[in-house]
Parts: sequence; C-alpha cells; structure tokens
Amino acid sequence: MVTDRQIEQIKTAELVPYARNARLHSDDQVRQIAESVREFGWTNPVLIDESAQIIAGHGRVMAAKLLALESVPCMRRPIENNSSVGQAVYDPFVGSGTTIIAAEQTLRACYAIEIDPAYVDVCVWRWENASGAAAVHECGKTFEQMRDERTRIAA
Repeated sequence: MVTDRQIEQIKTAELVPYARNARLHSDDQVRQIAESVREFGWTNPVLIDESAQIIAGHGRVMAAKLLALESVPCMRRPIENNSSVGQAVYDPFVGSGTTIIAAEQTLRACYAIEIDPAYVDVCVWRWENASGAAAVHECGKTFEQMRDERTRIAA
C-alpha cells in the first residue's frame, strides 16, 4: 500500500494537468527544464492529488514528456501528512503560492509570508485562478482594484 508520504512513479500519460493552472511555461522554458533534468536528474517530485491531477510540477511533466520519460516521481498531497481539515498551515517563504493553493484544495487555512511584491501578486493571481474567487484586501478592495491603484501611483 502506498502512503501519502511515499514518492511513487506515475506514468506521465496518467497525470492530469490542472485546467486552471495559472503558471504557464513557454516551449523555451520546457526545453530548459528538460536540459536540467537531463543534466542533474529528477530532483523534485511532482505534487498530485488523489486522482493524479497535478498541483505543482506542470513544467516538469511537460519536460518529462519532451524527454519521452514514461513515468516521473510523484508525491500525493504532503500537506495532509501534517494537518487536518480546518487546521492552519504556515509557509514562511511562499514563493509562487503552491502551499496556498494546496491548503485551499484540502480545506486548510494557509498563513504565508512573501517579501517580494511580485511574488505576492503571483500568489494572489494563482489563488484567484485556482479558487474562482476574488481576493479582497482587509480594506475591502479587490486585488484588481489594489493592483490598478498601485499602477496609477507608480506612473
């Protein structure tokens, strides 16, 4: 039996891209990822849900297909190993927001920190695309309104 903590080899043909994935990769980026895999090997498993839908690792799976790899290392929802539904998880270096999306999909609250404003915007944008909801700042403005206001101030 496979537990959530184990890394499994899953056939690339069985992996399902998340339809609302906000992080897109150009052909050039996929080639660069493929070259990295060729040079250094597979260093990070693809994060998938129970039905083999990709949560994080779309670019790596595309690179694997480019390299004609039949299967890739995958891990099923590691967030479920350390928390229960309704609990909070913490990510002090949230980057592009994968932990936020995983928390949303597994019914957890995510407390995340990111100091780079560009990555904060990516996190919010990815969460909005993944959840279908609009992010609202504590002042009541939507993310789009806040972004437009920042753009006007910067101009």
